[in-house]
Amino acid sequence: MIDQKVAELRELLFAHPSGVPADLGRLTYLIEVPGYMSSTARWVSFRELTLLPLIAHDPENPHWPLFLKAADDVLAWREAVPPHLRFWTQSAPFGRH
Repeated sequence: MIDQKVAELRELLFAHPSGVPADLGRLTYLIEVPGYMSSTARWVSFRELTLLPLIAHDPENPHWPLFLKAADDVLAWREAVPPHLRFWTQSAPFGRH
């Protein structure tokens, strides 16, 4: 039973989307994407407080929509994982992550 759960968790860990778009080429800036173990609240915050303002500020940058799609893919994937198999940090109360 434990071996099966470990195998399921390992499979989910490897299946977790990276949050970084493929084939970006060379970027002239640094953007820190939340990690696999980051809470879902951290991913939502990254989307809402980092990516959306960047898109509004620089709508011509072709990379921002790619990052937004990658973050949305992470959030959709996480929503589909059953609660008992969620390995990432749980969201902290009071909006802290």
